[in-house]
Amino acid sequence: RERLTGLDGITLPLPRKGTEANYSYMPVIFDGWKRSRDEVAARLAGEGIFARKYFHPLTSSYPFCSGGAATPVAQHISESILTLPLHSGLGVEDVERICEVL
Repeated sequence: RERLTGLDGITLPLPRKGTEANYSYMPVIFDGWKRSRDEVAARLAGEGIFARKYFHPLTSSYPFCSGGAATPVAQHISESILTLPLHSGLGVEDVERICEVL
């Protein structure tokens, strides 16, 4: 959070008020960043860093789930969000490397 907070085009969602983070995911929204979510994912993968496209594909994109309703906000987020690696074996040096690649 420290390395990525305040960068134009990157948003780090915060837990809702009254809730407590369980730190099981590190979601990052690339919206207006110099690279798209897909470009960032490809770059990380090229460096051996596994990040997941979160909410991808969007559940409502399946005909049996959507009921035909348009969900433009959810669609936009699903195309912009990536979860960065986060696990108990991830060291500070790994976090620094991920941030450097970004």
